[in-house]
Amino acid sequence: MKKVNLNGLYNCCEWVMKLTYLNILWFLFTLIGLVFLGFGPATLAMFSVSRKWILEKEEVPVFQVFWHNFKKNFFQANLLVYTHLILVYLLSVYYLLISGLEGVIGDLFQVITLVTTCYFILIICMSFPLFSHAKLSIFHYLKYSAMIVISHPFHMLALAFSILLICLLFLLLPGLIPFFSGSMTSLVTMYIASNIFRKLEQVEGKSA
Repeated sequence: MKKVNLNGLYNCCEWVMKLTYLNILWFLFTLIGLVFLGFGPATLAMFSVSRKWILEKEEVPVFQVFWHNFKKNFFQANLLVYTHLILVYLLSVYYLLISGLEGVIGDLFQVITLVTTCYFILIICMSFPLFSHAKLSIFHYLKYSAMIVISHPFHMLALAFSILLICLLFLLLPGLIPFFSGSMTSLVTMYIASNIFRKLEQVEGKSA
């Protein structure tokens, strides 16, 4: 029993160190890219490391995987992020346009805006795992992410609930943010996304 407990404690400490290291890399490389050029590639690189942790049983060379993906996908990752920002801007403009509406119509459009915002947040969350999983165009990353969000509602509920719990954890313990904010979120998101991708590949294999 003591051996099992020690093994569990060791594994827990190992994951704490892994997640902390990955989060530090994410912060550093985001800053190296002056934030506006570093956030996208650093986030994609973080998801790529998380993907390898989930899919591979062997030890993952974290820095090598991170650096390789940061360099390799620097341009396309920034293109994806700035496409996200353009869509966020359009959504913000839409919200400003309907914010002056009153009565039943105003309430209806506010509900539509809330649903659209949640839907778009999930699309963004899924686009990074999809980027690290397959090589597609920016349009197809957004298209397939949108399709996945619609076609896998239970997975999306699990993802939304998991992210909400992580946010609550950081609200209660803000000191954890510099060490786990990105890495923990990417690992949970990648885990759920990997289950979706595996099921899609199984369906595709059966139909082939």
